[in-house]
Amino acid sequence: MTEYRYTTYEDETYERSWVYVPPSWQTSGYDLTDEWDLANLAEACADDYHSNHDGWEHRSWNDGSGSVTFYIWTSETTKVRYDVWLEYQPHFSAVARV
Repeated sequence: MTEYRYTTYEDETYERSWVYVPPSWQTSGYDLTDEWDLANLAEACADDYHSNHDGWEHRSWNDGSGSVTFYIWTSETTKVRYDVWLEYQPHFSAVARV
C-alpha cells in the first residue's frame, strides 16, 4: 500500500503532515518525478483534505475567491507546491407537482 504525504502549511514537517492513501481500486501509484502525476496527486490530496480534514471549511475555497496551496512531499526532505481550486458541480433534484 503506497502512502503520500501532504499539507496545506508551508512550514509543516514531514512527520506531522497528512497521509493520503489512494483507494484500493487504483492499481498504479503516482510517479513523484512526473509533473502530470504530481498534479493529479495534488487534486487527490485536495479531495482528501476536503473530505477528511475539514477542508470544506476553508474560506477561500467556499467563496470561490482563491485556491488552497498544497505541499506534497516527494521525499522526507523535499516537497513541491501546487495551488488547487475547488470546482463546483451543480446537482439537480426534481419533484413532481400535481
